[in-house]
Amino acid sequence: MPPTLAIIKDNGAATEVARIAREAGVAPEDIFVARTKADALALIQKLIPDFAVVDPHLTEDERLEDGIEIIKTLRGLSRQCIIICLTMQGTPELGIRALLVGANDHIDVSWAYINWHELLRQKLDLWKGVIASRHTRQ
Repeated sequence: MPPTLAIIKDNGAATEVARIAREAGVAPEDIFVARTKADALALIQKLIPDFAVVDPHLTEDERLEDGIEIIKTLRGLSRQCIIICLTMQGTPELGIRALLVGANDHIDVSWAYINWHELLRQKLDLWKGVIASRHTRQ
């Protein structure tokens, strides 16, 4: 069964994340994008993805609670979904907060000298292996 991916990101980087996911082997028809909190909540009520890449900044006023609430809600719906918090304006505290509410991983694109495209692709490959082993055991 191919993995499904929800990209919950409000800016143009969602397209880049989708491209990276395709490179990591996620089929285009298994990639779903939500750009607002309301769209994200509607999406995860219909489909619990295998992966979710969630931006904590989902609104124009950069209210962190929107993305954090999505992570919390998604974790409440599924213990199996792999949640990666991806932010471009983060702090170490933000990553810790995302992990505390249920994210499995955190990538801060603002880190100096990071090739976030390659890092995300590697993390998707890694977590895809975890998902595949779960499906094998079921």
